[in-house]
Amino acid sequence: MRPRPADGATWLVTLGRLVVGAAALFFGVEDFLRPKTAPGVPLDLITPTWIPGHLFWAYLAGAVLVACAACILVNVKARLAATYLGIMVLLLVMFVYLPILFSNPSDVDNGLNYVVDTLAFSGASLVLADAINERTSHVTVV
Repeated sequence: MRPRPADGATWLVTLGRLVVGAAALFFGVEDFLRPKTAPGVPLDLITPTWIPGHLFWAYLAGAVLVACAACILVNVKARLAATYLGIMVLLLVMFVYLPILFSNPSDVDNGLNYVVDTLAFSGASLVLADAINERTSHVTVV
């Protein structure tokens, strides 16, 4: 069992919740507005047509990002939403961004930038999920 943050550090978790939630909401709306760009973190990279279901990934990512952002911002099932958000973005890295990186080995610096940006957002979401203390019921288990 890990110790949870002291009462003085809860504002930091709240700030993290607001920042990650606002970013996820923005990224999700961008996925709906520009579905041909790479899903997840909005970048100028166009999703190649050879990636199976490239429009499916964009709309699925947009829906997950908006739903998770809403839960994180209103603090309802925020830990579960942050976990789902981190896992979804990690799946995007594995199934969209890594194939793009490996498809053009001459442009590794640009492709690696996309992977690292998106992976950083996934990591931030998973760290937030770990930091959020779930509300517990008033029933004590002995």
